[in-house]
Amino acid sequence: MLLLFFISDYELVCPECKGELSLVSGNELFGVLKCLRCEEPYLLGNYFPGIPDLRPKALRIEVFERAWFRAFKISTDKVPKYPKDLGFRINEIPYFMALLNEEYFNEYSSVLEARYLKEFKSLIKDLKNVLSIGCGCGRDLRLIERNKVGIDLFPSNIVLANSRGILAILADARKLPFKDNSFDALLAIQSLEYIPLADTPCLVNELSRVLKPKGILLLTLEKCIDDTDKEFYYEFKSKYFTVKHFHRCWGSRGLNEIEKYFNVIKLDKDNDYYYVLAKKY
Repeated sequence: MLLLFFISDYELVCPECKGELSLVSGNELFGVLKCLRCEEPYLLGNYFPGIPDLRPKALRIEVFERAWFRAFKISTDKVPKYPKDLGFRINEIPYFMALLNEEYFNEYSSVLEARYLKEFKSLIKDLKNVLSIGCGCGRDLRLIERNKVGIDLFPSNIVLANSRGILAILADARKLPFKDNSFDALLAIQSLEYIPLADTPCLVNELSRVLKPKGILLLTLEKCIDDTDKEFYYEFKSKYFTVKHFHRCWGSRGLNEIEKYFNVIKLDKDNDYYYVLAKKY
């Protein structure tokens, strides 16, 4: 039986070929989805009930997340073994506890709302839904009073977000598992700088593809070049942003890729941060 797999008002599709997904075993909480076009299988509920893992094959491994922990000097023997251990071992991980700390959470959110989201929220007040790229534990989505969904590469973030009532799925921004023109607005707060420079055209094309005409895009970008970040980058032997790459890609001359698809309404630069507010043509 064909599964028309919906989360709220948008249908999920195969991230590889954009084909339709069907539930081939189990149920809608724990099972296996398969693409009817390319036959690629995807686990459902392997980290959180009802939440699919729609990451590319190469990223469906714990090694990816464990490298992140190493980069942030967190002992990998404290990384949860998925899925069952996450719930009761989370208090052993300082990074997670900081994200869960309400005082930190609220302080960050108030600053973020004042600096970045005020204009964004006014522009989307009459719109229907929002997608957050690299949503983490759902911190930024808590400020959005709309139908909203987030994507992230890390299972731990997805578990945290959904545990807090924020709908989030496992997916890659370069291969979004949504139909064309699915969203009224996109939000990407300090997440796209972790995409390799060579993938920028693919990334921007995907953002445009899932955003409706005249849809709103808010990006905040931070260059990532300190020693911690370099260690993370070298872990994957990939060309991530250096100062030169950062300014070339997101600087005044490097917004060409964005401007192929979007009208840039506002561009602010504060030291090594960029804030881009744009509307799809």
